[in-house]
Amino acid sequence: MKILLTHPTAEHVHMPPRLPDLGLGFIAAHLREAGFDVLVRDWNAPPSTEDLRSFLEDKRPDVAGLKVFTKDAGPALRTISFIRKILPDVVVALGGPHPSCSAPEDLVLEFPEADLFFRGEAEQTFSSFCRRLAERGGGRKHVRAAAGGIPGIVVRDPAEATCETAALAPDLDRLGFPAWDLIDPRRYEARLLAQGASDGPGAPVMTTRGCNQRCSFCSVRHISGGRIRSRSPAHVMRELTLLHNAYGVRSVLFMDNCFTVTADRVRNICRGVLDAGLDLSWDCNTYGRSARLDDETTALMRESGCRMVHMGVESASPEVRRRIGKTASLEDYRERVAMFRKHGVAVGAWFMIGLPGETPDDILRTVRYAFSLGADILSFTACFPLPGSDAYALLKEKYGVKRLDWPAYDPLTSPY
Repeated sequence: MKILLTHPTAEHVHMPPRLPDLGLGFIAAHLREAGFDVLVRDWNAPPSTEDLRSFLEDKRPDVAGLKVFTKDAGPALRTISFIRKILPDVVVALGGPHPSCSAPEDLVLEFPEADLFFRGEAEQTFSSFCRRLAERGGGRKHVRAAAGGIPGIVVRDPAEATCETAALAPDLDRLGFPAWDLIDPRRYEARLLAQGASDGPGAPVMTTRGCNQRCSFCSVRHISGGRIRSRSPAHVMRELTLLHNAYGVRSVLFMDNCFTVTADRVRNICRGVLDAGLDLSWDCNTYGRSARLDDETTALMRESGCRMVHMGVESASPEVRRRIGKTASLEDYRERVAMFRKHGVAVGAWFMIGLPGETPDDILRTVRYAFSLGADILSFTACFPLPGSDAYALLKEKYGVKRLDWPAYDPLTSPY
């Protein structure tokens, strides 16, 4: 059985990423290990619908799995319809952040031509489903039987659409590596934001999953849980060495919600990079007071290639910060920025505008604080009401709607 992993057609989405997709890479690796013929058509593929038509007519997959972000629900709907016209009998499955965080009944309404939806971490569940579908000979008529009893799957049903919660992988080392040959970093033009980053291909790497914060604008807990699970430093080093030696990767973006959650683990990875002699530049995400990083750890980060850390500050209003669940103090951020910059590590600071309950005075306070922080890059974005977040629940209550019509939603022309 041939399985395609892809995204909504790139010509229909806003600002497609320029890095390999780790989620597709991990699922591809597990499918291939199970014996399936796996195709990955990612963001780097030709973007036009005609290119997609030629690809589908040539490869003719039995199953098409689409990774969908909420902002791309509309393009996903159109891509599914496009696939259906060419391959009417293909099994279409949706996964990723939007299906993971949306209510099952909403998914059935939003994507009438999809056969099923995968919620949460799908390496094991998607592989199990495809194996059982293949045992039944494939085809849409066997979807319900193949999905039965597998947690984390929403199957279309005229009467109801429910699912159990998918189990999270307890041991991330056992997940192995993404299928890097199918999402080859050398096909991309990714570069880190920080100046002085090494030349060469860039790659994303995830060393932890989950987040122990409960920010009201975020719904990551529905995707990877509310507890941080970590790969061992030795396992991370094997992947970094593979990327460096086999794929020429010289820039790495650690995709963890908070790479610096444990100082000892950060130091072990940094020492591993230095001991292996890897020529790497890397970025990471951090919280304001995470791990209580000290000067020694920060200096080691810089020595091992860290060029920039990204901080989610969001707001400078104490009341807004309380409402959105941010626990670090504004002084914590100042101390971290000063420490990182002292050791030659650049800082990117993220802020949000339009948080629930925010006033014009709150916004001005945030802007003034941001420009006083001393960070190298400031980013201001609108608060996006992600399904599954507290902000989404507040928005629905404010406007008296049961759900937002996400396929009709355009981030550039939001009515809210």
